[in-house]
Amino acid sequence: MNVASVVDPELAAMAQVPGFELSLENLPAARDYLLEMLAVPAQALSSAAVAVEERHIPGEGSAPAVRVIIYRPVSAALATPAILEIHGGGFVMGVPEQSDGHNLQLAETLGCVVVAVNYRLAPEASGMAAVDDCYTVLRWLYRDSATIGVDPQRIAVLGDSAGGGIAAGLVLLARDRGEVPIACQVLTYPMLDDRTGSTVDPGDYSGEFSWPRGRAFIGCCNALTLRRPAGRSASGRPCAVVHQAIECFGHFFGRARVVMAYPPEP
Repeated sequence: MNVASVVDPELAAMAQVPGFELSLENLPAARDYLLEMLAVPAQALSSAAVAVEERHIPGEGSAPAVRVIIYRPVSAALATPAILEIHGGGFVMGVPEQSDGHNLQLAETLGCVVVAVNYRLAPEASGMAAVDDCYTVLRWLYRDSATIGVDPQRIAVLGDSAGGGIAAGLVLLARDRGEVPIACQVLTYPMLDDRTGSTVDPGDYSGEFSWPRGRAFIGCCNALTLRRPAGRSASGRPCAVVHQAIECFGHFFGRARVVMAYPPEP
């Protein structure tokens, strides 16, 4: 069934974006393409209401410095709420600049300081690198809050797509270390799980914009075989706002609540 005719006109243009198979060979070109597609024109960044600044936060131990972009309302108070923003890009693409428009709007509309993180990407970096980079910035934001002009008790973490998955991991890490209190986490269509919402593919009636199980495969490998069960409880996290742009993702926190009833794995 073709449902393109009933798609909102503002969203229909997205269907015209050329698709491509991502590989190690074309990853550099894909990264450039993503930034070109999402970048905000330079003149739009010259907002009279928001000052934009770039900084490099020293890394922990032997880790490299982490580049951040700070969006600060010109009329901000001395102790302003802050948002740590983590961009998306499938863990392999993306830079803070792709969210310039959104972050400028957040800073101006909410009157808060937005700090966007340029975390390390896969496959060049692996393991906890992305979460560690974000934690470095989070701890800096909290410890130097007086210098930055941020209220240390009103720091929120926001992430979309892959950034949402990193944000969820960051909040759990902050909970475990007990160094930085987080007021709120906002996860926008977060990548929280490598499973689809159903073991059955959507029927033909759902149209061409559905997410079939085949897309959960990595190459010729089923993503389910790569899953590592959680070894810790998800309890004790701050309140969460999950934006269900892709409905199936919204069920995973419900599943997490069920899993919390079981003891951690040894």
